[in-house]
Amino acid sequence: TPEALRDLAVSLSKSGDLCAGQNQPAAFYYFEGLEIGKRLAQMLPDLPDYAMVQPFFQSRLDTLSRDTIV
Repeated sequence: TPEALRDLAVSLSKSGDLCAGQNQPAAFYYFEGLEIGKRLAQMLPDLPDYAMVQPFFQSRLDTLSRDTIV
């Protein structure tokens, strides 16, 4: 269900944040969340809460990439 996918995305976000905070690889969690975000955006494009999942994870990946480069 969309609700279960969103809950999974939240868990992936928290896991990624925890790993990133401990200088452990976090990209896997953010990539998985991004894929879920894409699915949710296709399933329910008119619901803002679901449409924002994909950009949220993309910003996490962008931040992770920027921090890795520095």
